[in-house]
Amino acid sequence: MPNSTLRQVAILATEHTISSTLTQAKDFFYMASLNTGRQQGLGLAPGFDTLIVSTDGKPVTSFSGDPIIAQASIDEIEPQLIILPAFWADFDSLQQSYPQLLPWLRQQYQRGVLIGAVATGAFWLAAAGLLDGKEATTYWRFHDEFARRFPAVDLRRDKHLTDAGQSLCAAGISSGRDLFVHLAERLCSPEVSRTLARDVFYEVQRSYTPGVIGFGGQKMHQDMAILQIQQWLEQHFAEKFRFEDVASRHGMSIRNFMRRFHQATGDKPLHYLQRLRIETAKTLLVTGNQSIKTISYDIGYDDASFFARLFRQHTGLRPMPFAARICKRPRLSRVSARLRFCAVSPETRGTAFPADGSGYAGIQTPAARRRTDPERHLCRDDQLDVAVVELVTRLIKRRAISSLATFICSTLAISTAWNTRPSSM
Repeated sequence: MPNSTLRQVAILATEHTISSTLTQAKDFFYMASLNTGRQQGLGLAPGFDTLIVSTDGKPVTSFSGDPIIAQASIDEIEPQLIILPAFWADFDSLQQSYPQLLPWLRQQYQRGVLIGAVATGAFWLAAAGLLDGKEATTYWRFHDEFARRFPAVDLRRDKHLTDAGQSLCAAGISSGRDLFVHLAERLCSPEVSRTLARDVFYEVQRSYTPGVIGFGGQKMHQDMAILQIQQWLEQHFAEKFRFEDVASRHGMSIRNFMRRFHQATGDKPLHYLQRLRIETAKTLLVTGNQSIKTISYDIGYDDASFFARLFRQHTGLRPMPFAARICKRPRLSRVSARLRFCAVSPETRGTAFPADGSGYAGIQTPAARRRTDPERHLCRDDQLDVAVVELVTRLIKRRAISSLATFICSTLAISTAWNTRPSSM
């Protein structure tokens, strides 16, 4: 959907809504609207409306007892995206309180509206019949109840995010942010999505990988053999294998497999595999500190240069600029290059500084080094005095410096002061 058609995002408020899931969505999409407005040349004006709505436009009471003010009723709006926040209440009682809600959701779905559900918000989607035969997820505490109520839904207990085309689900509050980033990319632009991810996910560490969220829509087909292969690829994409062997294990010739896979998913198998790997790499770049070479190997590519070229084909950016744009923080590979020392002997020249500061207890001071061996010296590319390195190393060991990023800043700052000290010192 082009961003010029995105005019309204509606966030539904009902009784017993968990207000944090509602306000998170409100703030997130308001940020997206400001970025969209800036892209459209509107200055500080939002590019679309982000509205909290209730069935009748009246305030509701949240799960924690606070009032939630609605900006409109569901009959007054024509949204292009609906967000269903989490609730904590008996679902049968909620349905009786809001008999008009399920027909309204079906009507909006028929209009082509995207609907995203956070945690127990997926109950509304399933009750409206909008998840029948499709993947879904919900908050782990309600897996059994959800499966019992909605046996026609393919409940993925192992997933934090699902995408069934128009119906998308996040299992909890944290994964809800990933869902919003994904929706921002679909409805606004990749640039808006990257900006939001940079601002929202700074210092976030996930216990899951959101990289395959965009593939749920490609599973809405009836070819069960191809669906099994897709699920196998999601689990084994980093391994070395041949598509001929995959096809043979599922009773197909390679030509028949290629034809059926493209017919079912709209992608060629190799392109689908590349996308799985690249999406996983994007997550690792944003949330981890691995080097590009390590990430390349972890997702199945032995050649880091080939991986970098492929990454650029899929994203428009090489891995390092992509990570810098999202996180605005140094990558470990660049850090290692900055801290490449010629250590106290030629045999260890080029050794990178370990993150935990181990292995440097025997570093000599500059004076002692000159007395024992004038041939030993630092590499020209960094020219940090060993005494400074020793000082910072001791601070790390004493936990006075707790992170690699702080260590780098401290090292460079102390080094600058040392190298610019008066000659009389």
